[in-house]
Amino acid sequence: MRLSADDTMRLLASAPTRIFEAARFVLTDMDDTLTYRGRLSAETYLALERLQSAGIKVVPVTAAPAGWCDQMVRMWPIVLQKSFVRFRDA
Repeated sequence: MRLSADDTMRLLASAPTRIFEAARFVLTDMDDTLTYRGRLSAETYLALERLQSAGIKVVPVTAAPAGWCDQMVRMWPIVLQKSFVRFRDA
């Protein structure tokens, strides 16, 4: 489903569910997006589990150190996507 120029921003919860039927991935920041003050709430963890059960892969996008990312992949219902960032010289 394509959005028209007349569509305005609104809460995802108010969107018709058919918009999300083809979703296969959720990419999300971690720090203070999924977490709050460094903690992952039980409600957020449950939402991650529900997404996983629905066949939707959650891919965290973070600049966290590798050790922290390793812990997330082992303990949270998320997938690991290897990526590389190339920095330009200033």
